[in-house]
Parts: sequence; C-alpha cells; structure tokens
Amino acid sequence: MISRSIEADWNGTFMQTETVVRSLMGKKRSSESVFCLLIHVRNLDRIADLLGDERATRIRNEIAKSLSCFGWAEKALCFRSNRFVVLHAGNRKSCTDLMERIGRMFRDTAFHGIFFQPVVGATELHSNDSPMDRLFMEMDVASRSAESGHQLFEFYSEEMYRNMRRLAELECDLFKAVENKEWEVYYQPKVSVDEHRIVGVEALIRWNRNGEAVSPDLFIPLAEKLGLIGHIGQAVMDKAFGFLRLSSMKDRVPIVLSVNLSPYQLMEPDFTQSVIRLTEKHGVNPRRIMFEITESAYMHHFDKAQNAIRQLKELGYTFSLDDFGVGYSSFQYLSRLDFTELKLDKSFVQSLAHNRKNRVIIRSIIGLAKQLGIAIVVEGVETKEQWKTLKTLNCHSYQGYYFSKPLSAEEWINLLAGKFILDTKTLIKI
Repeated sequence: MISRSIEADWNGTFMQTETVVRSLMGKKRSSESVFCLLIHVRNLDRIADLLGDERATRIRNEIAKSLSCFGWAEKALCFRSNRFVVLHAGNRKSCTDLMERIGRMFRDTAFHGIFFQPVVGATELHSNDSPMDRLFMEMDVASRSAESGHQLFEFYSEEMYRNMRRLAELECDLFKAVENKEWEVYYQPKVSVDEHRIVGVEALIRWNRNGEAVSPDLFIPLAEKLGLIGHIGQAVMDKAFGFLRLSSMKDRVPIVLSVNLSPYQLMEPDFTQSVIRLTEKHGVNPRRIMFEITESAYMHHFDKAQNAIRQLKELGYTFSLDDFGVGYSSFQYLSRLDFTELKLDKSFVQSLAHNRKNRVIIRSIIGLAKQLGIAIVVEGVETKEQWKTLKTLNCHSYQGYYFSKPLSAEEWINLLAGKFILDTKTLIKI
C-alpha cells in the first residue's frame, strides 16, 4: 500500500494535490484505490484568533508534522487555517483504519498544550481524470456530514450529497417562510380524564412547503441553528393569541392555551416585553396562557431560562414542562422547577396497559406532582384501554387521538359551536 501527503498554501492546493493524485494513481496496485481525506481540526481557527497568528502557525506546523509521522511520505497539506489533506492508496478498510489512527492521535496528543478534535471526510477517486474541484467538494460534503452526525469520519456518497442539497434548499425556503409568515397553527385539546371535558388546548405549528408538510422535528432545530426561531415564535404566538381571543367568545368554560417555546426564545433580551405586547394586542388574560418547554432543552439552559420564566410567572403566565420522562428526568428537579404542569412523554403510554413498571412509575410521578400542586398531562393516548388505565391512576388530563387529532382554528370554532363532530370512537360529551 502507498500512503502520501503534501504541504501547500491554499492557492496551490488544487495544483499540488492534482500532481500527487495523478502520480499516486499511476503507482498504486490494481487492487488498490486512491482515497483523499479532508481533516477538519475543529476550533483551530478560533484558537488562532485568541493566540495570534505566530502561535497558530506553530500549532498548524506541529499538527502537520504529527500527521506525517504515520509512516506516510513527506508532509501534510494544510489549507484554510484548520484543514489538512491526506492521500491514501489502499482499500476502504485500510482507509478506515487510517482515519481511526488519526482520531487516536488527536485524542492522545496536545499541540502546544491544547487538545483538538478532528472530523474527517473521505472520498474515493474513481478515475485519473477526476477534476480537483469535484474532489474537494466531495471531501467537504463528507466532512460536514460527519460533523453534523457527531462522527469521527464519513465516506462520501451521492446520497449524502443529495441530502446536503436538500438541506440547503430547506434552509433557503425556511428564510422565505419566515419572511412571508407561511405558518399554520393547529390546536389539540387537553381533556380531563374523569369528566371528559376540554380543559386546555395546545397550539401546534405546521409548515406546508410547496404542498408538502414539513415535520417540526426537522425545521424547528434548523430554525434554532439559523437564528430564526424568535421570528417563528412571534408569528405563532400572534396567531395563537388571536385564536384564544376568538374562541373565548364561544367557550362555555374558560380554557388555557398552551404555546411551545424554544429555550432560545426565553433567552432573548426582549422576549418578556414581546409577550406582553402580543397579549395586550389581542386583549387576552395572561392566566389563560401556558408556555410549554421541553425538559431536555430546559435543563441545558436552566439558569438563563429561569429568569424569563420568573418574570412571566409574576405577570400571571404559567409554564408546562414537556416530554417529562425522557433523558434528564429526576425527582430532585421538581424541587427546583417552578412549573404548573408536567407532560409525560407518550413513550410511557404505548405499553401502559400491560407494563406494570410503567404504571408504577406514572403512579409515583402523579402522586408526587399532586403533593407539589403540579398537574399531570399524559401525551399520546390513542385507545380506550389506555384512557381507562390512566383513570385508575388518578391522572389529571391527557392528549391524543383517542379524543381528537389537532384541529384547524375553523374546526375548533365549529367544535365549540356544536357544528363539528369528532372522528373518534369515544362517547365523550363536551
């Protein structure tokens, strides 16, 4: 097997890489392939900003020297301040072994006292005529895919490229959707277990992108990454508060509207004031507005989120901790959390009827929550059997298709007016 790497400035990268690639293609055995590896050393460029160009150059040279100590010829090619290129002749397994060795080297070696984390993108050359710009594109795509998937390395594939193109197009469309406020809001009832009465409603965002529904699980994290979540959240609250005002005129019993929040919204300096402005705009009572925040996101931003929660609670708004029971749950948090409601994740419900352990866990959470004055809502209730089990556990309320799917604002108003019949097998009177 032949392994080779070179050193060059950015301006000479394509030319010098091409020279070595063509040479390596001519020297490799017929059973071997040529792989190009792009090694992205994360945070190296930021360290350069902190330590200065002279020390950063020494660190880069030290990394290149260490890469050259793997038994390869000459030196490592370095460009764009935090990326290196290595060429390797062998097979996919030998290339995988090589990238794992690179990972171990960075894990065990401190460069000028600093440990760095690499991300490696690899691509295989299929022809001696492969253009260099295509080669670098493939390496870069594989590297980005590895980084987004929290992997040490990835091999390039056409499917990976298509996925990245789709993501880029989705980002572009997301900016347009924010500008044009393309969001729809649907409303799913929260229903009391004992009385079969609607006690609340959760606002759920929907995005119809060119006639195709996009899951919030896909575009909400992307909006957070792109810094768009605040704009989206404002648009949803504007629609939801207007809906609450309209439905208040038809409600027989006042209900509470729940709106999902990203922790990034809570950390915005003017978030509290924007909530107040929208509340006053639509003339709704803060006590009829509940904000839901997922448990995992809340725990990651506990200190920063607490300040906004405290301010809003003083004004009468309430808070619900969503997806409780997944990942970070601990009873000790309940003594620190200032929440009115806990929503148990639907994973508890799926095996509720025949899983004794889940029933014991839910019974314990419900009992403790009641002693603390916290209401429990169980998500994902789809069958009569599940509802009956919740009733025996003295659960407060639930959501799910057993009672109703999420409804449009028009469907909800018709429901309150008695003009809409729920597509459900339950015999529930509103």
